[in-house]
Amino acid sequence: RHRPQTAVCTCSQLTEFTLFKSSIEFFIYDIKFILAYMKNLIKLTLSIHDTFDLRFCYGFKFESILSGCLLHLRQFHYTMTHPIAN
Repeated sequence: RHRPQTAVCTCSQLTEFTLFKSSIEFFIYDIKFILAYMKNLIKLTLSIHDTFDLRFCYGFKFESILSGCLLHLRQFHYTMTHPIAN
């Protein structure tokens, strides 16, 4: 994926970011790709809905991803919802 240089520079200056994503096609590598451009985040809010990627459910795995990408993170709010099938 090609990203304009100005977008990359702007993203690296962000200190707060909120993402609300509802998609069965949203995977853990998508969030890793996004966060790679936001190394200075202090506050992150994620709300993930209806993804089939179970790695979003594994707390320790998800924590290690965040710890590796976001060294300055101080506040993290996370919700994840799935529909209940009959």
